[in-house]
Amino acid sequence: MNIFNSLEIGNDNSLNFLDVSLIVDEHRIIFDTYKKKLTFSERYLNFHSQHPVCHKRGIIFSLFDKISLSHPKSHFKNITDMI
Repeated sequence: MNIFNSLEIGNDNSLNFLDVSLIVDEHRIIFDTYKKKLTFSERYLNFHSQHPVCHKRGIIFSLFDKISLSHPKSHFKNITDMI
């Protein structure tokens, strides 16, 4: 296995790590959400599945937590992407 197949190289002062994009902007780091284009399927847990309601709520809460931790400039974009 070659470890360099999954090596992420930053561009335009940003680096994507897991589901977060780290952007260096004027001596500070800005966080934004990141979704890998090839692997993100836009699928979450089906509401009508037999999973507990706390799991279904947890998905929604975690998505809003990611958005609230991102930079305020990108909140509107992230909320519209979530819907």
